[in-house]
Amino acid sequence: MLIDIHQAVDGIWSFGYARPVYALNQRDAPVIGAVYLEVSVVSTIDKILSAWPSNSNSSELVLFEKKNNEIFYLSALRFEPASQRFKLSRPIETANLVASELLTTNSAALLDGIDYRGIRVLGAGAPITGTNWFLLAKTDYAEVILPMRELVYSAIAGGVGFIFALFAFLNFYWRIKNVDAIVKMASMDGRLMAARRASLDGYLTIDAQGRIIEVNESLAKLSAFSVEELCNKYLYELEVDSSPEKTTRRLQQIQAAGSTRFRTQLKCQHGVVLDVEVSAVFVQQQDVGIFNAFVHDISAELASRKRMERLNSFYRFTSNINILIFNTKDLVQLLQQICQSANEDGGFVLAWAGLPDEKLGRIVPVTATGDASAYVEDLIITLDPALNTSHGPTRMCMLEKKIQFANDFKHDPRTRSWYELGEKYGIYSSAAIPVLVNNEAVAVITFYANQLNYFDEEFRDLIEEVGRNISIGFQLRETEQQRDRETQQRIESEQRFKRIFEVSPLPVQIHSLSTRKLLAINSVHEETFGYPLAEIADEETWFAKVFASSDFREKVKSLWEDNLAMVISDVSNRVIRSPEIQLRCKNGVDRTVRGFVSIDADDVIVQWLDLTEIRRVESELVEHESQIRGLLEQTITGIYVIQDEHIVYANARMGEILGRSPSEMIGKDSIDVFDASPDAVEKIKHARREFKAGTRQIAMNLSAMTRFGDAIILGTHASRGLWDGRMAIIVMAQDITERLHAEERISTYVKQLELSMQSTLEVVAKMVDMRDPYTAGHERRVGLIAFDIAREMGWTEDQCKYLELAGLVHDIGKIAIPAEILSKPTRLTAIEYELIKSHAERGYEILKDAKFPIQIAEIIREHHERMDGSGYPQGLKGEQILPEARILAVADVVESMSSHRPYRPAMGIESALKEIREHRGTLFDDAVVDAMLRLVVEKKYCLPL
Repeated sequence: MLIDIHQAVDGIWSFGYARPVYALNQRDAPVIGAVYLEVSVVSTIDKILSAWPSNSNSSELVLFEKKNNEIFYLSALRFEPASQRFKLSRPIETANLVASELLTTNSAALLDGIDYRGIRVLGAGAPITGTNWFLLAKTDYAEVILPMRELVYSAIAGGVGFIFALFAFLNFYWRIKNVDAIVKMASMDGRLMAARRASLDGYLTIDAQGRIIEVNESLAKLSAFSVEELCNKYLYELEVDSSPEKTTRRLQQIQAAGSTRFRTQLKCQHGVVLDVEVSAVFVQQQDVGIFNAFVHDISAELASRKRMERLNSFYRFTSNINILIFNTKDLVQLLQQICQSANEDGGFVLAWAGLPDEKLGRIVPVTATGDASAYVEDLIITLDPALNTSHGPTRMCMLEKKIQFANDFKHDPRTRSWYELGEKYGIYSSAAIPVLVNNEAVAVITFYANQLNYFDEEFRDLIEEVGRNISIGFQLRETEQQRDRETQQRIESEQRFKRIFEVSPLPVQIHSLSTRKLLAINSVHEETFGYPLAEIADEETWFAKVFASSDFREKVKSLWEDNLAMVISDVSNRVIRSPEIQLRCKNGVDRTVRGFVSIDADDVIVQWLDLTEIRRVESELVEHESQIRGLLEQTITGIYVIQDEHIVYANARMGEILGRSPSEMIGKDSIDVFDASPDAVEKIKHARREFKAGTRQIAMNLSAMTRFGDAIILGTHASRGLWDGRMAIIVMAQDITERLHAEERISTYVKQLELSMQSTLEVVAKMVDMRDPYTAGHERRVGLIAFDIAREMGWTEDQCKYLELAGLVHDIGKIAIPAEILSKPTRLTAIEYELIKSHAERGYEILKDAKFPIQIAEIIREHHERMDGSGYPQGLKGEQILPEARILAVADVVESMSSHRPYRPAMGIESALKEIREHRGTLFDDAVVDAMLRLVVEKKYCLPL
């Protein structure tokens, strides 16, 4: 609103305007400030008023206002000195004063009276709506009345000038104030005609059919058409989005209302479109009605208004950003809210934020808002400089650490890769803002506009400020978080130190470097030395308590000071270790300790390693060592000790085994002493490598030669241990030559027994074959198949061999079955089948008392048991069945179905595999079936003949 007209400090007269500022730019919010604007009177109103008329000796435009009972003149008066500026006034009661007459009528009027000089004038004036101001156009009466012709023309010119000046002033005032100054004036035909010609606004006359019949030069200039071209057109041809029907309806509305004002868009030459305001009136002339209209170009005003709206919107956006920066802690949430505000308050069609992901090699969006947010779903911005999608504004702003503006997606080489995608969503301009933390781009925010060249110089400056504020906000958050992390780390460090201090197994005391007082001791310290902190409050007291000898105390104090100076001067802050010393405890006992000193700021930390018990044990060990050596000399086992790969000790028994005296072996390498074979040498070297790698014990047999040339075998057991306080390899050895020979003889005898047992079982198998010639070789083949299945399952060679022997006699129980039943070619009766089934139990009865390495009788009894318990003779299930019996069950079925029988021909291996596959897990063990299938399918196994 207009406040006043005043003279500024610099002497220039100015208009003062003020506007309130609302919180968050919302009118229903509290007022938080005001914007004040000053406009120079000289550069605005005076230019307008003084410009009319230039060819008259007395004409003048005067602006005045009413204050109390006086008229105050506001404009620069033509016939008054400059010193009277804003000082001249006249009483309202002044007789025949044209200004007083205008105040009295308070409306547009033609006037005849005297002016501020007292000279008679003719004039016209009107009040300015919404203010206390009045505008008066006047000319001296004498200049008008002589001669009559001049009177007429001067009156017309004065009226035209008045209207022109009035319209010009109202236009200016409306622009800065947004207030219509409605001026009602009487018009005459002559004056109106002159006004049409002189008006800066376009004018046109339209007939009832909407055809243009008259225009002025201003409209021709405005539209870039000639007067002749315009007079040959219809109104709808000049109006955007119009038609003859729409024009007819509009003219009918104007005729019904008499006059109206409306806004539309004017189609000009070369495709230019202007926003205009039309003031139209219907005039009835005899029997014909016509329409007169003034056309005022408001494109600049609308553009200015839109710009102001855009700026206001953007200012709201920047204000919101500042609030968000200081109120939002989470960084991703802050990015989301910034983008949302950019869309809602900043007027952008799209705003999105992304974070660089080095693993994915692209910028990953974390939020997107706006009508064109789907654009981001199809957007790919990469980090690899070799790709075209890595050179757009969004990526480059992060690399160059500055805002990137793109005002033309189609022609800007940086955005060419995204032009088609952007056009799909109506995107033509963008601003990419890097978010900088510690001068590194940690994120990017990009704003998009639906206009070309959206980011002019002023908006670039605003965006730059927004970018700085966002980065400052993120930097503040990072600094705050870093401070919080450091605080938390310090607290945790202090807590850890406190816990370590309290639970440390070593006595710890802390001194102040500056005051030399003891600040703290842990519980172990008091338990070890017996002094509470109150009794050793400072260093002097501490030294006096723990060092009884004054001479030794002084030496220790001197060493203490030297150590402190060394630690302070050492930038690496290394720990200083003291020599072993004796500290006197409160109970009078001396303890052997070693101190470790370090400094942290003003704190001197001393840790004591109590060596008292260690030194006592070492003393006892030395005493016991001599006793142990005496025992070693009496043992019947050879013992020698190696240090640095040489023998440092050998007992008498070791000398006896090798035929050497112990003294001959001392200092020599065991390889040389043993006169070892190449195989033994390699074993010894391998053992040494193992001990160096950390192995603690190794047992092995070594071939050696005695002093007399006899070959012997030593069974050795070596282990790591201390010898004379140093690490050593202690080896115990025995001559096992005779024992190994005896074991070889026993092994030979066992093999002979196994061959005898196998021969016996083969004889039994042949007896069974003789009883049932139709199944001859069945048991041998089952044994071989069982052997191969077990080996496929990873069984040892001995286990597989014993299983083969069990298979060789698995049907031994058939000896008890009548031969005619075994070889019966027809279907068995129920009784006969039960007799056949009894062969498993009969086999168990035959072999149950025989001594074999495996449970052969139980295996034979269970080879017809099934995993689901449907087998015989015991109906065992799952793990109740011996593993050997489960293998025999599968081998038995595969061999039987693949072989000829009296009652049927051979069914073939495929049928046998199908049988075990279909009953895998129900009748037969899963692992056994899988092994059999692998043998045949994968390894092309052939059944034995």
